[in-house]
Amino acid sequence: MVLILYPTAFIVIYPRFGPVDTMTAFCQDESIGQYSRAYALLSSRAQHAVSLAAFSRASDNVNLATCAVDGGIPFIFGGTQSSLSVTYLAGDAGGGITGSMSFVRENGQWRVDAMTPDLFHLTS
Repeated sequence: MVLILYPTAFIVIYPRFGPVDTMTAFCQDESIGQYSRAYALLSSRAQHAVSLAAFSRASDNVNLATCAVDGGIPFIFGGTQSSLSVTYLAGDAGGGITGSMSFVRENGQWRVDAMTPDLFHLTS
């Protein structure tokens, strides 16, 4: 008996509204001055650590222009936490700042839980 195995391909559909989508929405809201919308994307723990007023002041100071994922996009199968290596670019900075963003899944949505460097004082 001869058994021939063929390699099979499979497609992984990355969950919509995953950590990359949350990061993109957060950074876009920051770049256009929609600080309350960016704040709404924070986890409950992060919102407890910093008020909307303090977050908005920090946002004004940071002047975030964009964020980009460094490296690959994680595959998450039923997990509730994730992190991404990120480059932040401030509107008046000459170069990017390398850091990371951590996410948690709350009520079916991915939320920003922490950032390094802590540009918005989320861990105070």
